[in-house]
Amino acid sequence: MSSATNKEQPKGGINGVQYVNFGRGKGLRNLLKALVCIIKQIRKTDYDAVIVVSNSLMLLYPMAVVCRTKGIKYIQEKSEFPFVLMKKGFLRRQWASFYTSTTYKLFDGLIVMTKPLMEYFSTKVRKTCKLI
Repeated sequence: MSSATNKEQPKGGINGVQYVNFGRGKGLRNLLKALVCIIKQIRKTDYDAVIVVSNSLMLLYPMAVVCRTKGIKYIQEKSEFPFVLMKKGFLRRQWASFYTSTTYKLFDGLIVMTKPLMEYFSTKVRKTCKLI
């Protein structure tokens, strides 16, 4: 964030850590555009880790493949419990169960905000996944 304009910067660095912000666009088109941009960025530059702040499977699963292929640590930020848990109805509960039992196994690490989140996600990740 720029203190002068208070707008998100698309690229930059903070204390030697480089970042690229692909925005908050909604819709499948924007998501696919962001995915293509991310993959291009990862292919042309060496990264130690990728941190995602998204819950979209359309982004999370392809990014997991790209990170595994390049040997990059794949990390997700979690500041809330999964939104899918709020869904009502049999099919939605089944979807929530599938989502929570598979999606969090994609990551090498999770950055969580509270102890209850750490306790919850520790049962959803791979044994080798680090939580902080």
